Order: sequence, then C-alpha cells, then structure tokens
Amino acid sequence: MTRSQWAVGCGLLALGVAAPLAYVAASRAAGFSAFPLDDAFIHQTYARNLALRGAWSYSSGEVSAGSTSPLWTVLMAAGQVLRLALPGWPIGLGIALSLLSAWLGGAWGERALGVPRLLGAAVLLGEWHLVWAAVSGMEIPLFVAWLMACWWLLARLEADAGAGWTRVIGLGLVAAAGVWIRPEAILALPFLGLGAVLARGSQRQRVWRGLTVLVPPLISLLLYFAFNRNLGGGLWPNTFYAKQVEYGVLRGEGWVQRAGGQAAAILAGPLVVLAPFVLVTAYGALKQRRWKRLAPLAWSIAHVAAYTARLPVSYQHGRYLIPVIPVALIYGAAGLRLVWVRMHEGLAGRVVVRGAWLSWGAVALVFLILGGRAYVRDVGLIDEEMVATARWVEAHTPAGAVIAAHDIGALGYYSERRLVDLGGLTNAAALAVLRDPRELARFLTQEGSDYLVTFPGLYPQVGQRCQAVFSSGGSISPALGGENMQVYRWAGDCAERLEP
Repeated sequence: MTRSQWAVGCGLLALGVAAPLAYVAASRAAGFSAFPLDDAFIHQTYARNLALRGAWSYSSGEVSAGSTSPLWTVLMAAGQVLRLALPGWPIGLGIALSLLSAWLGGAWGERALGVPRLLGAAVLLGEWHLVWAAVSGMEIPLFVAWLMACWWLLARLEADAGAGWTRVIGLGLVAAAGVWIRPEAILALPFLGLGAVLARGSQRQRVWRGLTVLVPPLISLLLYFAFNRNLGGGLWPNTFYAKQVEYGVLRGEGWVQRAGGQAAAILAGPLVVLAPFVLVTAYGALKQRRWKRLAPLAWSIAHVAAYTARLPVSYQHGRYLIPVIPVALIYGAAGLRLVWVRMHEGLAGRVVVRGAWLSWGAVALVFLILGGRAYVRDVGLIDEEMVATARWVEAHTPAGAVIAAHDIGALGYYSERRLVDLGGLTNAAALAVLRDPRELARFLTQEGSDYLVTFPGLYPQVGQRCQAVFSSGGSISPALGGENMQVYRWAGDCAERLEP
C-alpha cells in the first residue's frame, strides 16, 4: 500500500470506531445507558444464566428456545464469565465486528466486482444502519460479518477454481456457523452452493465443490434443529413462530405495500444514491453471462422476499433487513465504477460519477447525524419504559412474585422474577391465547400471575377495567404517539374484572 492508502485506511479505521462511540456518548450525555432494543436484554439474560448456572434458561431455571442467535448468546456469556461490564462488552464486540465486516466487504468487492478495497470499506463504514447495529447489543454485526466472510471466500474460490480444496472446506465450515447466528442464514446456503458449482473447473470438480460447501452447513442445520427441539419442542426458536403470529395481520396487506415498506427501511440512507447503480452491475453480469457474480445479489432479493412474505415489518429501522444493505452498497459502488470506466472520457460521465459520489458523501453524513439522534431516542425509550419498569418491579414486588409481560427483555434481566412470557419468545403456550382476551385472562390465572406488565394498547380491556399500580411516566414514548408502560396487580384485581 502507498502512503496515501495507509492514510485513508487509518482514517477509515478512525471513522469505524468514532462513529459508533459517538452514538453511545450522545446517549450517555442525554442520561440514558441501556440498549436501543429490549431484545438485547434477552440475550444478556440467557447469557447470564448460561454463565452462572450452566443452563439455557431465561427465568426460574426453565429451559427454553427463546434465543434467535445461540452463537451471539454464547459470546455474551463469555463476557459474563470474564466479568466484562455491561453494556461495554456487547458494544465493543459489535464495533470490532463492524470493522471486520468493512474489511471483508472491501476484500470481497475488490476480488469479485473490481471495487477498490478502501472504497468498499468506506461505503460500509459510512452507512448509519450499520453504525446503529454495531452498538445495538444485538447479533446484527455478527451476521453481517458472517455474510461478508462467506461472499469473500466464495470470490476467492471462483478466482482460484480447481486449486486448494482447503478453501472449499473453509467456505463450508464458515457457512456452517450461519444458522447459529440467525435462522434465516439458511437462505444463503443455496447461493453459496450454486456459486461454488458455477466457478471454473471440470464438471466433476464443480459437483464436488458444491457438495463440500453444502455438507457442513447441512449437518450444522440438523444439529441446530435438534438443539431447538430439545429446548422448545420445535425445529426453530420460539421467536420464529411468535413473531409470525404477532404480526400475522400484516400479511393481509397487498404485496406491493409490504414490499414498499421493506424497501423504504433500507433505502433511508446513502444506499438511495447507489441503488440505481446496483442495476448497472446486475445488467453487466447478465450481459456477460457471469452468473456467479450475481449470487450475493440473488441472496439479497431472496432475503427481502422472505421477510416480505412472512414477516413484513420495518420497525427498529428495518433491523431484519440491515444485512442486505452492505451487499447492495458494494454492488452499487461496482456499478458506479463501471459507469466511470465506460464514460470517464466524456463530460456527462464525469458529471454523473462525481455527482453521485458527492451525493453519497453528503447523504451519508446527514444520515449519520440523524442516525445518532435516532439511537439516542431509541435508547431513551428503552430506558424510560422497559428498564424503569423492570427496576420498579425489582424494588416493589416480592422476590417470589410471578410477572406476566409481553416485553420481557429488561424485565428478565433486572427484576429476576419468574416471568410468564405473553410474547411467546420463551414459552410457546402463550401464542395460542395471544389474540383472545378471555383465553388470555384464563391463561394468566392458570400460570399463577401476580402482576401484569404491558402497554395498555396491547390489551385494551386491561387498561379500561384495571387500575395500574405503576406507570413508567416516560416522555419519549408519548411524544412518538405511543404509551407509557403500566404495571397492574393481576391476582385479586384484574383477574376478577376480566375473567368470564
């Protein structure tokens, strides 16, 4: 590398560390110290029980399949064992994984699509969704790093087809880890196998490469199914079923409306500038019949389509779709480079390319600032509603109290009470009564619930007929059109007013 490249690389490293730390610093300056999602505390609660008790349980030693990312939970448990402070460990690990993703993404873009490595890293480090995800306490940066590693290894395999079976085996072993990070990683497997088959070589080599890449993840998938079945009785985590039941009503919307909501979530950032150039890259690959170049892009389309079909939600800044963004950005950068190569001698080409990069930089900067504000607001909402309520439950309820709740993250971590999970994340039994107020009332009583913790809008009958013993009193949720979290005494109060 030249001296100027080293300087740019150091600048990008500084950006990759400074931007997420600035988000965290801004939230601390505002007086908030939690995570931007309640789900982050679910991982921490599982991790603590695993580290202290050696059990995959959420509350009261009850084994359950409520973690969507077992590998992330294990990494969080390592922090608990090492007594690393919360939230420093998950945030520090998230930032490190974000930097790794940028390096791998740049390496993949350079080898597969001709994008200069530092440019590829820059478009990833300047994307606010990825910065937000790095300090979210969730497994998103781990999943993104896994994806970038898979596409990079696949690109290396394509470039050196017919040589070094260790690279083929390495890709298979890395691919095998995916389902332990996120269940939807299974969607990437066909495209990894297809990419291995399409790489140069004899027909026999292609077949064996495809099998070698796919066999380890398929074995891993069977082990994953056995793990979940042993814990929760199903092949997938409870969350897989719970989210689809909870948001099933959204599948009644038209396909165009659902797809539009998904697209809006990921285009709210610098990708909106590079998105048209993704089509340029795709067209070039199709025209040249370089099918293997399209494998990551085809996965992106399949990923978005799967969520559009089964879980068309865009809340929390489209967090389920964030892994698609770095892939699209690299394709967009490749398309813009292709325009430059073909048109740089003309005035129109220079104007288009320079204007696009200037627009990308301006939009990236604006959204980095807006993303920081969103992060502070998100952390504040969790602090004011979930954490404050959990602290009240910890301080004002008996140690043996049974707490029924829909949002169990901070409540499980701070209160350490036995929980009746109404969201079905740790107890799938609640899914059968989620939309039936009468059956829900019976269920709460049968489970021995002493208190009910919820937003009134989730269970309108409760808010209308029962008197809350605690209200969070936060300001952010009402300002956003939401409600304050309430605590109701269920036993002897709500139970008598709501049960048939």
